Amino acid sequence: MKPLLVFSVFILCSLAVPAQTESEDPAPMRPLASKSMMLDLARAGENLVAAGDRGHILISSDQGKTWNQSKVPTRVLLTALTFVDEKTGWAVGHNETLLKSEDAGQSWQIVRQDFERDPFLHIWFENKDHGLVAGAYGVMLETFDGGETWEEVFLNDEDDFHLNQIGGSGNGTIYIASERDNLNERGVSYRSMDSGKTWERMLMPYSGSYFGVLPIDETSVIFFGLRGHIFRSTDQGTNWSEIKSGTFALLTDALKTSKGEIFIVGMGGTVLKSVDQGQSFSIVKQTHQSSFSAIAEASDGSLILAGEGGFHFLEQ
Repeated sequence: MKPLLVFSVFILCSLAVPAQTESEDPAPMRPLASKSMMLDLARAGENLVAAGDRGHILISSDQGKTWNQSKVPTRVLLTALTFVDEKTGWAVGHNETLLKSEDAGQSWQIVRQDFERDPFLHIWFENKDHGLVAGAYGVMLETFDGGETWEEVFLNDEDDFHLNQIGGSGNGTIYIASERDNLNERGVSYRSMDSGKTWERMLMPYSGSYFGVLPIDETSVIFFGLRGHIFRSTDQGTNWSEIKSGTFALLTDALKTSKGEIFIVGMGGTVLKSVDQGQSFSIVKQTHQSSFSAIAEASDGSLILAGEGGFHFLEQ
């Protein structure tokens, strides 16, 4: 069995996943949980919700200043979460763990979990009914009834690439960032132009893996990943232009703010900013060098970074 790609704050590369002997237990309640490794952030109404190491899910009701730990029935590493409205949230993680919350993230229930299976890496909802879960070795689940039932989706019978992140443009176009195809020596992504009914495998310009995707509008999208590589398309992924990032850091997550600015974060305290819809980026230096895995906008417009050591406010 080839090494398993683990989406981690510290490194995103092929790693062996260690056995998790305590994964069937609830997440431990820890006074310093907000200092643990956090892998994703999401908005739930006016609140921020974060997920990460040892099943920790945390909520902030004061724009990221303080965090309270939620009750979670598992302690597996949680890799991503999303909210379809201010009450209904979903989180995914190792061992094909799928969690649901119906009280704005205060408590969570296990919908799916298999300790013999590999990680789910991302979750995305087009609307309250239609959602997708992406994972290692090409695993993908789809729901059309708000998560009541899930069915497995096969993008390509010959592919078992890790599906790292999903992004949708709002007009039925969905993108998935994936990894390097060693046979063709090209990076791989996937695109659906019909809300997931059919999928197209795309060979990308850069030969390495892609860990994130951010649709900018109905036709423009950026992909990013290893060694600071960023590619931008203005025709829904048919043609690509490389955007200089000014860094060799691995890039992990991106956000388009309410002001229209675009930020990309990554390893070693990397923060990139664009004020021209992703046509160019500048480096935003931070005083701390923590590795970042996620960025989110709080209800007051402040930007919160999550990753190694918990949370930081973006310094501009």
